[in-house]
Amino acid sequence: MTRRKILIGAAVAVLGVAALVGIAGHYGILKDDDDDDEDEGRGALVRVLRFAKVSLQQGLAASEQEGQPISGKFEIDRGTFQLSVYTSKDGKFSEVLVDYSTGIVAKVRRSRRSHKRTTWRSPNRRAPRWLRRRLR
Repeated sequence: MTRRKILIGAAVAVLGVAALVGIAGHYGILKDDDDDDEDEGRGALVRVLRFAKVSLQQGLAASEQEGQPISGKFEIDRGTFQLSVYTSKDGKFSEVLVDYSTGIVAKVRRSRRSHKRTTWRSPNRRAPRWLRRRLR
């Protein structure tokens, strides 16, 4: 190999690496940003959580009147602190909001989806024709 070919190959390699670093920096692949908004949300949740007089276990027990509890969490939704418990009853889903200071069910939001319809909602798989007719 000649000296010229080696220099051209090295220059192409350096330009290629520089282009990759530039693209990675543009799309945030190499950024060391720890998502400060999420950390602030967690900090606010920790500060407000000390005012909760009801534990998560008690919230799950209170929501059992609306169905079987699936999951629950303390969260700040639209600026308000709340205990949300997701339940399932007769193939229907609900979100039960439990008052974090008294443990009483404050509100129930029913979902329009059911177990039967959501289990086959995969983009790569459709329900068999006989089941689709039955679900209508």
